Amino acid sequence: PWIYDLFFSELTRNRYARYFVMEKNNEVIGYLGLWHKGSSFHITNIAIAENLRRKGYGENFLKFIEKIAATHRIKKISLEVRKSNCIAQDMYRKYGYKVIKFLKNYYQEEKEDALVMEKKL
Repeated sequence: PWIYDLFFSELTRNRYARYFVMEKNNEVIGYLGLWHKGSSFHITNIAIAENLRRKGYGENFLKFIEKIAATHRIKKISLEVRKSNCIAQDMYRKYGYKVIKFLKNYYQEEKEDALVMEKKL
């Protein structure tokens, strides 16, 4: 999760940023952050309410991304994922994402590594 100031700046100042929310019974249960640069999307965030994880909502976001990617002629989608987040990695692999790079200490506060994953469309 991002700190408030960084998230606020992302929403108000980043011209490449696109954010979407997912609702269930009129309550926000998740959100998706994307950067749209040229013919690429970069997933910055997929967040689902903790009590609703592993119920297919993250997969719904991935399907949504591919649907809008088709309308924007997107050629690749990339993302970073924590090395420890095996559940998310498995979901991305299921949808055709492949590891292309390893980033040492990418998450600096936690000193945690990241995997860069990418899917070519």
